[in-house]
Amino acid sequence: METKVELKLKASGDRKVTNHATSKGALGKDATVNDRNSFALSASRCKEEYKTSFCDNCYAASLERFLPTVRNALEHNWQVIEPHLHSYAKLVELLNPIIEESVSQKLKRNVPPEKWTFRWFWDGEIPSAAFAKAMSVLARKHPLVKFWVYTRNFDVVKHLKAENLYVYLSTDIDNWEWAKETKKSNRNVMYAFNGLTWADTQQVAELCEEPKGLRCPELTGRIDLVQWSEETTAQGKQIGEGACTACEYCTHGKGNVRFSATN
Repeated sequence: METKVELKLKASGDRKVTNHATSKGALGKDATVNDRNSFALSASRCKEEYKTSFCDNCYAASLERFLPTVRNALEHNWQVIEPHLHSYAKLVELLNPIIEESVSQKLKRNVPPEKWTFRWFWDGEIPSAAFAKAMSVLARKHPLVKFWVYTRNFDVVKHLKAENLYVYLSTDIDNWEWAKETKKSNRNVMYAFNGLTWADTQQVAELCEEPKGLRCPELTGRIDLVQWSEETTAQGKQIGEGACTACEYCTHGKGNVRFSATN
């Protein structure tokens, strides 16, 4: 009788959010990411009710089209979690190993605990209330890690409750009213204002009657995609970190933030 082997989830190594990168050729955007620092599902699995016209500019969906290996990895994750979408206990069991792996990789490279970060959903969307509950459980299980997420699934925001889990409502000209209502009953969340231009993002902030927040400094060029330090490995490779972990704005839940698609 054959024993069925349970498939494992695959975390991502994203340059923009890495805690530890090493140079790959000349210093610049090219880098080897040394920690699995994020999780995602395919954009094709996003529910239609959460999409707006801004989603037509989805950078992650474009990446999937050009890189089939990325699309296949994200689709693999969906196949693993789909049978358990409504069991938060099972989702915790499936997701916990990728958090532990990420922490282990940070420890191996002597990343100080106060820098540890993990991003949920650089692509795709929170697929169920149970998944949101699992994210909260995992945050409490790993209190030294700072988790953050941008989400359009405002229905599950009430389940995202942990001191080290920072939640941003992805808000644009089409869904700002829903976002504003969600914020009223979830004071701990912040806004990520989206638009084609920076002026668009400011308009949405004004509609929400909120501080417009920081323009993403990586998009404006104030911070490089990878911030290189003077430190090197024993092999002479330069050591750096991603823009998000260098900035520490979203990763520490400091306030509203803005993203312009045309940047």
